[in-house]
Amino acid sequence: MVGVTNQPRQVVGPDLCSKDDFKQRLCDIVWTDKIDPDVFESEWESIMNDFNLNDNKWLNDMFEMRTKWIPAYFRHEPMSGLMRTTSRSESENHFLGQITNPYLSLVEFLSHYDTAVDSQRYIYGKNTHNSNYTAPDLKTHLVIEKEAADFYTHTIFYDVQDEIWASLMDCCSLSVQESESCSTFVIRDTEADYRIKGSWVQAKYEVTYVPDPCSAKCTCLRYECYGLLCRHIFYVLRMSMVFHFPKQYMDNRWSKHAMTHRSVDANKASPSSTNSDSVVDATVREIYSNVEESLHHLVGDIQKLHIYRDDQTALMEKAKLDVPNPPKLNTNEAYARTLGVIEPEELTIFTPTGINNKGQVMRTRRKSKSEIAIELSDKPMRMCKTCHKLARHDSRNCPTKKNKGLEDEDVDQYMDDSD
Repeated sequence: MVGVTNQPRQVVGPDLCSKDDFKQRLCDIVWTDKIDPDVFESEWESIMNDFNLNDNKWLNDMFEMRTKWIPAYFRHEPMSGLMRTTSRSESENHFLGQITNPYLSLVEFLSHYDTAVDSQRYIYGKNTHNSNYTAPDLKTHLVIEKEAADFYTHTIFYDVQDEIWASLMDCCSLSVQESESCSTFVIRDTEADYRIKGSWVQAKYEVTYVPDPCSAKCTCLRYECYGLLCRHIFYVLRMSMVFHFPKQYMDNRWSKHAMTHRSVDANKASPSSTNSDSVVDATVREIYSNVEESLHHLVGDIQKLHIYRDDQTALMEKAKLDVPNPPKLNTNEAYARTLGVIEPEELTIFTPTGINNKGQVMRTRRKSKSEIAIELSDKPMRMCKTCHKLARHDSRNCPTKKNKGLEDEDVDQYMDDSD
């Protein structure tokens, strides 16, 4: 729908561009995931009839493909971590644009690429350290918020924290229907109101709560789509006297230690793990994971942390004795190991000679006397301090000074001859 929202004249013509409600009504049903597919289809049909667009081929084709691009049809699909194609392309272009330019050689590109990857690893390590060893600010006194802060990374926690805060400030219960096995709550969300046909519609959601085994499902489908609980479920949990975060809704994908364990397990299951380099990489990552996990558990006990440090120091000294450090490689050897080739003794490939590119070639030529005279005539006259005349020269290149120098040389030569 970028064509309608950004270039409406080319899609629907100039007449509808002057109508303010057309674009607003279309955006209200296209750029939202708060409505159901039947609501979208009903409002789409109403818009087409109100503005006489039933014969517009482009809009009809887009409606036929509605299940592939309208957010209302993806509410039941897991969309956790989804990145749009445009966002992925822009991210790659920004990443490569910072480290490359058209004039880099292959070796320089590889060196810059390694530097950029190291920078990303540094940022990841910094964020991981902040998530593991710093505590975010809490907005409430609820235990469920503190448990979320202990489990989620900081970025995900702030999203969950906003939902917990909204459950206190923006949600209220309109009705409750209880049965033997479950309870159904109708929740009013004051911040989720949406517009249909130009008028605001109050957002109401149903939450079905089952006490045993403490499960809940909301019609907003935020957990099913993004893997994070919504404000409506947090409201129902608080009303049902559930003070702890339900463990089944803590997805390991968003936890503080998800990346470390996933990378090690994925590498073990990879078919290329038989390669010696892959086995070494997997072992190194597993060691890093174990050390980081151990530090996370021992950071609160300084005595045990000192004992762990001494043990690691002893292991490091033993490793230095068992496997001495290899000699450092020079620049040529480092490039050869990186590229997997050895520098030949005799060069057979040389830099290509310069050629004339397409288009007009700029060449220098010798100027004629007339062109030089014309250029000199354009220069302004100025006072020469040697000859005291208005001329196109100065005291450094004054002809009188040159002639005087020749006369002085003749006098000196005459005096030498007379001697």
